[in-house]
This record gives sequence, C-alpha cells and structure tokens, in this order.
Amino acid sequence: MNSEKERPEWDSLHRSLRALPDRKAPPTLGDRVKRAIQARAQLPWWQRPLSEWPKLMRVFAFVFGTALALGVVWFGAALLGDWVGTASQWVVSSLNPLLGIAGQVIGALLKAAAVLVGKVTGGVWVGVGLAGALVYASGIGIGTVFWKVASHRS
Repeated sequence: MNSEKERPEWDSLHRSLRALPDRKAPPTLGDRVKRAIQARAQLPWWQRPLSEWPKLMRVFAFVFGTALALGVVWFGAALLGDWVGTASQWVVSSLNPLLGIAGQVIGALLKAAAVLVGKVTGGVWVGVGLAGALVYASGIGIGTVFWKVASHRS
C-alpha cells in the first residue's frame, strides 16, 4: 500500500466510520449466548471439538488416524493398482487399446509404489515425517514474511 497517495482516502473513510452511531445489541442476545454455551456444555465429549477431548482419547485418535492413513497408503495403492489393471484390461479388449496399455502401466506403477512403501523401515518414515514438518513450517514462515512485507506490518 502506498501510504502517501492513499492516506487522504483512508482518513476520510475512518472519519466517516467514526461518525456512525454505535449500534446496540438486541436485548435477547445475552440470553441466546448463555443458552448456546449451556447447550454446548451438555454435549458428550466425542461431539465436542478435538481440543476438548480427554487427553487419552486425543492420543488414541492420533495413533488410530496415523495407522489408518498408513494402511490406506500401503494397501490402497496395491488395491488401486489392481482396479486400474482390471479396468485397463476391459478397455484393451473392448475400447481403445492405447488407453488400456496406459491403464496397465499406471496400475503397475501403483503396485510398485505399494511394494516400496512396504519395504521402507520405521527410521526412514520418521525422517520423512520430520522433513515434511520442516518443509511445512518453513512454508508457513516464508508465507508470513511475505504477508508482513506485502502489508507493511512489523
């Protein structure tokens, strides 16, 4: 934002907004907020946000979710490879042979990926996870720096 050129426009906007009268809250707002808070407090723990779950259940949910994701990656790639291969055989026999061959190649690559994922040791997964976390955190940091530079905030 070029502060020298746009400053008068912003000043007039701020003056106009400050000149508006304050709006009063409806008289029933307090009661509605209290009822909403009480209704949320009555919810069972599994229907509340994850941050309000008991600590043991949060740990269990994290472990279960991680195991489920790894299972989907490991077994899902092989299953998907089988499905793509089967579908491509049908395409080869009935429709377009070139598409069928492409499907078989993709299916073989997915099966190979499943085998490779199964061969990787736990230490490598830890390294990959730490590298991914580092890349994610640095992306957030770089994005924050660019945002602050672009908006002239310190």
